[in-house]
Amino acid sequence: MRKKTFLVLLALCMLLMSMCPVSALAEGDESRIVMRAPGGCNSWLKYNTVEQAYYIAGECDGEEGEYKTFVLTLYKQVGSSWEFIDSAITSGYAANLYVEKKINQQLTSGYYKIQMSITTPTTYGSGPNYFTI
Repeated sequence: MRKKTFLVLLALCMLLMSMCPVSALAEGDESRIVMRAPGGCNSWLKYNTVEQAYYIAGECDGEEGEYKTFVLTLYKQVGSSWEFIDSAITSGYAANLYVEKKINQQLTSGYYKIQMSITTPTTYGSGPNYFTI
């Protein structure tokens, strides 16, 4: 009897789950959703030969009409830690955000990281890109 009751309850749960929209299952505190790396985002460390200066640049795709904030932060590896160099930020409602900023200090040879982060009202994502000069 118990086995039959359990199987009926299991079947009812499976039927209920198949009828419920996936988006309804995900409702709740979306601000707690954290992605390892921002999908649709990329960054670059560019060298301008005319100005003899480096730039950090990046772009990020998202939903049209959703307010987004896109931040790039440049770090240099010093020993086992990362030293802050500079950052750039942009925000808006556009589907594609682009940011570019000239680095005002001279970059020396070494290992660098651009940490990208994108924030919307419902999600947050961040991820690194690594470069060697």
